Amino acid sequence: MLDAKWPLDGTDLRFDGIVILGVTRVSVVSVAIPRNGEAKVSAALKKRFGKGLPVIGSSLIDDDQSMRLLRLGQDELLLLIDTFTSDPVASAQEVFGQTVYLVDLSDSHAMLEVSGGRCLEALERICPLDLASDRFTVGAVVRTLMEHLDVIILRSGEDKYLLMSARSSAKNFLHAVQTSAENVS
Repeated sequence: MLDAKWPLDGTDLRFDGIVILGVTRVSVVSVAIPRNGEAKVSAALKKRFGKGLPVIGSSLIDDDQSMRLLRLGQDELLLLIDTFTSDPVASAQEVFGQTVYLVDLSDSHAMLEVSGGRCLEALERICPLDLASDRFTVGAVVRTLMEHLDVIILRSGEDKYLLMSARSSAKNFLHAVQTSAENVS
């Protein structure tokens, strides 16, 4: 049997007020909403999350914090499942039923958690967006560029961000974030 290998497993970097951790064992499912399917999807979400479809650029988290739904576009969502499962699509179908199109992307992303009182200083050096708390609140999500890399940023806490980039550029992704943290420390 093959074991999953996470691209940034073991990453644990600590600087003055900044912690960078490799995120592992998270399942990622792409969720596409069919044309005119928003009402059915919203109803399915209310059962699991207690709320309907979030607005673009925001997220929902369930009560036990085992699933988070990121809304990236009109019909584009990502479901993050806090535990790795061999069949994350089946777990997503428990939430959505047959109301959406699902694709397992668990092995497609490299993920970092960047946290600490000075993490915003490091991120704003390499991100063209204003990530300050008055504009990019907890639960906000966006797709942008950091350096030359496509990155999804989720503000998961007051001083905590989840960053997702393509697995194929994991080393460059880590290098960009680490270099920025080193330069503000």
